Amino acid sequence: MKTQRENSARGTGERNGAASRRMGVAMALGVAVLAWPAFGQLNALPEGLPKALQIGASEEQQIAEYVKANSGKLMDADAKAREKDRSALVAPFGQTGVSTAFRIAYEAKVSAILGDLLKSDNEAIVLNAVVIAGELATDKSAGLIRTASGHASEPVRTQAAVAARRTFEAMQSSPVAISAQAAADLAKLVGDRLAKETSGYAVDAWMKAGFAGATVTRSETPMLRSQAISAIRAGLSSRADVGGDAVLEPLVLQAALRACVELRNQVAGVNSAPALNSAGAKDAAALAGHVIAHAGRVTAKAGFAKAANEAGAREAYAQLLNAAEMVVVAASGVVDPTRTIAQRKIGDALKAATARDDAAVVTNCREFVGSDGLLSRSPWDLRGQFKSP
Repeated sequence: MKTQRENSARGTGERNGAASRRMGVAMALGVAVLAWPAFGQLNALPEGLPKALQIGASEEQQIAEYVKANSGKLMDADAKAREKDRSALVAPFGQTGVSTAFRIAYEAKVSAILGDLLKSDNEAIVLNAVVIAGELATDKSAGLIRTASGHASEPVRTQAAVAARRTFEAMQSSPVAISAQAAADLAKLVGDRLAKETSGYAVDAWMKAGFAGATVTRSETPMLRSQAISAIRAGLSSRADVGGDAVLEPLVLQAALRACVELRNQVAGVNSAPALNSAGAKDAAALAGHVIAHAGRVTAKAGFAKAANEAGAREAYAQLLNAAEMVVVAASGVVDPTRTIAQRKIGDALKAATARDDAAVVTNCREFVGSDGLLSRSPWDLRGQFKSP
């Protein structure tokens, strides 16, 4: 299985001190989740039970006994004992096609336990709860993820984003057990956290979660793709740092670049998801416009000279601007197929680092997001939404 269960500690080696050690806790958890145990060796559940289309009283009893037998050490002082229980509780979901009936029955037995774990003062115990919640992919587990998303701990908040992503991935790969409303609420949570999150690790993780939601094409949740795209646009564009004129923190910059690349793919129907409709393409172009406006302001205010690595910042923003421009070009083909916009690669001039080239970048950005710029005119009609350089 592709490593879809990566956790909140990606890149922790880049940090020092207490924050790095806390992220290391999350990394240890994530590695353990990746090492899926052999299902039949850990439990008394029949191997076919997780895929059962109907769960009767006897099956409910088996699930209850299994959960009871494998949850008593989740708050234990011994980390290995906690890990063993956590591994057992996620084991049934380490296969494709877990049924709706099983997820709901399993949720009924484990959700109260997870709720208690979330109240623990021990970060590692809370992280275990969030990991398990991400595998359930049900209404109640989505509520647990929301609770974890506001936790004081950076690793817990980041793991909540991973759990949200895992929920969306489960929706796409297995029978859906979460309601359309709960899925929509989870997409909205993505936007809320993108707007408010102070951790670059968490921002990047929530961005991944949002695009996992944007690739769900199940008939049970027909609006989820557009809801996820809209949430990503609203969240990233309303961030104070994106609205400023200083070079973004590297991980936030990475998340913004990821957003533009993924949005271009979504608009164009690259990979497995079909192309976005006109409304979704407009949302994508709106987010790209905010990115272009931000990059233009950084350039106009000589923000690169204040960066720790000016050449590196210019290179990163050149990629970001070009990616944002590609989103607008691709979206134009959906919103108004009669018009063709040629890509100019407006970010390339940033690399020259001359006053003349920087001025050209600012002018090009204004041509996209200024009061009379491309995105302010029909058919976009986004005038007044951007803080033009």
